[in-house]
Amino acid sequence: MVPRLTLLASASVLVHDAYAASSAPVPCPAGAPNYVASDGGFGVSDGRWYTPSGQLWTIHGINVGWGGTPPTAAQILAQFPGTNFVRLAVADFPGAASLQRVVDDYTSRGLFVEIEDHTSSDGQNRGGSTGTIFSGSLLQQDLSWYASIASTFKNNPYVGFGSTNEPSEVNPATGHTDPAALSAWQLQEYNAVRSAGNNNPFWFAANCWPTVCNQGYNASAYAGVTNAAWDMHVYPWLFPSGNSAAQDGSEISQLAASAQQIKSADGTMPVNILETGNSTTGVAIDSNWQQSMQAVLNSGLGYAPWIWGTGAPGDGLLSGHGGLSDYGSMVAAAIASSGPTGCAQSLVATPNSTPRRQTSRGRR
Repeated sequence: MVPRLTLLASASVLVHDAYAASSAPVPCPAGAPNYVASDGGFGVSDGRWYTPSGQLWTIHGINVGWGGTPPTAAQILAQFPGTNFVRLAVADFPGAASLQRVVDDYTSRGLFVEIEDHTSSDGQNRGGSTGTIFSGSLLQQDLSWYASIASTFKNNPYVGFGSTNEPSEVNPATGHTDPAALSAWQLQEYNAVRSAGNNNPFWFAANCWPTVCNQGYNASAYAGVTNAAWDMHVYPWLFPSGNSAAQDGSEISQLAASAQQIKSADGTMPVNILETGNSTTGVAIDSNWQQSMQAVLNSGLGYAPWIWGTGAPGDGLLSGHGGLSDYGSMVAAAIASSGPTGCAQSLVATPNSTPRRQTSRGRR
């Protein structure tokens, strides 16, 4: 992937506590799956996500960096009413206890939280496949961290996990690109979560180039996983600058289809765009960002744009004056107008409140 500066920055914004609730849910298919070991959670069926109460779930969220002071749920929902998802980007393996307060705040307001690792082996902690595949003591630290946070949040169905962000495909043992070794590493992270007794959603990072994702990945590594999806990052560099939003949208569909060639034990895995923005580098704003962003927002795959804060200035959802950037305003309008997609998500009152178990069509 093209290197892109990862800005784990946050902004303190004074806002009023406000929240716009989703529309009333519509009837959903019977038999939606649940995987949480307690009494029900988010689950996959036929390449789509369902909520603990069996409703079709489409992600409409944002990214929040762990560095600095993360915004409260009230701040997020005041700026982005209707948000149902936060991708919490953390680096250098913070302790589970340090994450607890923020995660509980978010999930108590109905925000699903995906905790994902932004650490890279070269210490840059940024995207673009820098460094190498983890090995040795770094790998052990990585796996222990996943097991620890998985154990901490295993009774909260509104917490999921993502494999290491935009990972390197370089095998440190050979110095050569080795996508199959990346697959093995991703499976180790997934297994660390599952071995802690946590069956909540897990997203695998999909490395994508124009027209194709997951090239060289080892399909057999994912064949036995359950309740998992692909996290496909979409930035303007993927598309010709003269493309229309419709043309970019067609290419996004092609990329998603290529990722879904690799199946899980549930069959087709959902594809979600859990990182996107208006800048490939995080600094200069790409000339084709509006077409690219519109394509993402219209894709139907669900999205979480990068990032709460002012950026550098690219990829900043906020302006320097406590409001939204032009980019952030586009995202906020899309979230606010998203409404129910098939079946809307309904909120939970507390982090550990879980609905009654549903009958599952898939594996438990």
